Amino acid sequence: MRRPGRKTGTTLLPRSIFDRGTRGGQEARSQHFDPGCSGGTRLPEERSMSQHPADRITRRSGFTLIEILIVVVILGILASIIVPQFADAQSSTRAAAMRTQLKTIRGQVSAWRIQNGNAMPGGNSATASQMMETLIDDGYIVRTVFLSPGFIWEWNPTTGALNLSYNEAIEPSIPDADNDGDGDSDDIALIESW
Repeated sequence: MRRPGRKTGTTLLPRSIFDRGTRGGQEARSQHFDPGCSGGTRLPEERSMSQHPADRITRRSGFTLIEILIVVVILGILASIIVPQFADAQSSTRAAAMRTQLKTIRGQVSAWRIQNGNAMPGGNSATASQMMETLIDDGYIVRTVFLSPGFIWEWNPTTGALNLSYNEAIEPSIPDADNDGDGDSDDIALIESW
């Protein structure tokens, strides 16, 4: 089928070439094959239908349900990998804080014993709170740091163990000192397992 237009030689050109009309402020041209023309020449056409602003509405926009599901699955996989690492980091940070506090207490108990003739702070039968109060009253430790909420100190005068737990769940319960009263270095044991 031939389109109306001007004939130049054997090529039929559409009217829009001569009119120079634009649609949407653009002069986009495309080539298409017109089988009705002799010699199978390619003719310029005004513009393809998908470039017209009104045709953009009919084009596909947005994401399909499958694409959204794939993204959600990928995010779920990433979350399942990352979230446990943050939980482990929190508990290991808490354990590190407890170890640091126990080492500091060990050092302060050693300093107190050197100043007070190898006696234990608060006496050999003192509870953990009595021992801590003695160290606080004598200026060896600061109350706000070592008696912070959530940390529970336990002193066993029979075994000489100073334990620290967090929120009543024993995270790492670390024995720190023995109380055999012989005045040797075992009275304030090093935390070698940490």
